[in-house]
Amino acid sequence: MGISGSGSGDVFSEEEKRFAALSERMSQIDGPASKAAEAALEDFKWLLRRFRRAVKMADLIDNQLKTALAQEAEQKRDLEEANIRLRETRDELVRAEKLAALGSMVAGIAHEINTPIGIIRTAASALATETNRIEKLASGGQARKSEVFEYFKTAREATSLMEANIERSVELIRSFKDVAVDRTSDAKRNFLLVEYIREVLQTLTP
Repeated sequence: MGISGSGSGDVFSEEEKRFAALSERMSQIDGPASKAAEAALEDFKWLLRRFRRAVKMADLIDNQLKTALAQEAEQKRDLEEANIRLRETRDELVRAEKLAALGSMVAGIAHEINTPIGIIRTAASALATETNRIEKLASGGQARKSEVFEYFKTAREATSLMEANIERSVELIRSFKDVAVDRTSDAKRNFLLVEYIREVLQTLTP
């Protein structure tokens, strides 16, 4: 704890007045006793000056210590704020990385789904064309039995092809949903390892 400079100055000023009065009285005394007393008084004055400088130095050190503590507290606050910003930046980077990975996977799965959808569209278009043709023949009474059976064969093949590729699309979408959730969420879930590996491989097929 520092010593107040103003209070110390008042005390020292009062003591100096007393020393001045004592010195004046001592000067009126003759003999060796007077000289010894004056010497002791000078020594005490010197000690008093040293003590006064020491008190001033203590006040200076106390102020410097307070300043250093204030600076340390401010630096601690700055470090805590920087640490918070660092954690927020890290979380943002993790989220951005997950979204980037998810975006890449979406592009891959979209490309993969285009194949069965394209097959379904082609089969549906061929079936529609063949249906219109056989309908016109039948309405005009020109449809032969062989042509009707050929149409049935074409219809079975087209519907079988569409069903298989619809199932393929559904499987791809389901696999994508599971893997996408795992990539964007830290929530735990139970799964079969072999099945999960198969799902991952499906999303990586493109």
